[in-house]
Amino acid sequence: MDEGHKHKHHDGVHSTHHKSHPKKDDRTMLYVCLTVAAVLLLFNQYQLSQLSQYAPASSGSYTPGQKISLSGGDLENVNVENLKSTAQTIAAVFPLDEVNSAQDAINMMVPTGIPSYGQEMGVTFDDAQGSLDVIAKKVYYEELALIKAEPENWERYLHLAARPSGIDCEFCCGIGAQGITANGEMKCGCAHNPGLLGLTMWLIRHTDMNDGEIMREVMLWKTLWFPRGMIETALKITGGDASALADAPGMVGGC
Repeated sequence: MDEGHKHKHHDGVHSTHHKSHPKKDDRTMLYVCLTVAAVLLLFNQYQLSQLSQYAPASSGSYTPGQKISLSGGDLENVNVENLKSTAQTIAAVFPLDEVNSAQDAINMMVPTGIPSYGQEMGVTFDDAQGSLDVIAKKVYYEELALIKAEPENWERYLHLAARPSGIDCEFCCGIGAQGITANGEMKCGCAHNPGLLGLTMWLIRHTDMNDGEIMREVMLWKTLWFPRGMIETALKITGGDASALADAPGMVGGC
């Protein structure tokens, strides 16, 4: 229909024409409304997932009244066989006797910058989500294929991870403090689990870190991805006040 013909329509005809063929502005508004609805739905799902983070930590992390000895962060003498909860691992690899407040724990346990192995692995503490993607989606699968063919490294990996030592995604998926079975099968496939497991394998294969040093690196990344749960666990061990963490993120990265 040419422009001249369009302008000759009187009001009644013009109104009928619009009922049959919505204007571009009407279609645009419909698209905007649908987009807003989709965003609100996603936001609602996000809020629901965040609410779950306020639930008490799993028993593998900390049991009220549990007696845990502080090691002062002596990484040379960490005995992995004694680590039977995330809380015990935190106490073993961090000098919690120096923690007097929530801020002390944050300063000690939340890492920043690029770790010594960061460039080679392609990760940085300053990009928690991006680094999680690299380790969970790339490093884990590459390292798993290689470490299975290396009996000594594979046994060391099982020694570290196939026990409730905290190398897992307990704060988002409730699987307890152990991320793999005794034969190395993942107990949960959410990104955080292969993220921490992939990190463990990579450090075993590419560094000369001892068990204590590897466990500390894993706990640093776990704190980066689960700030509230990890810091709260540390404060419960030391008897500190965790109320200041009410607004801290429960989880970085999605499940």
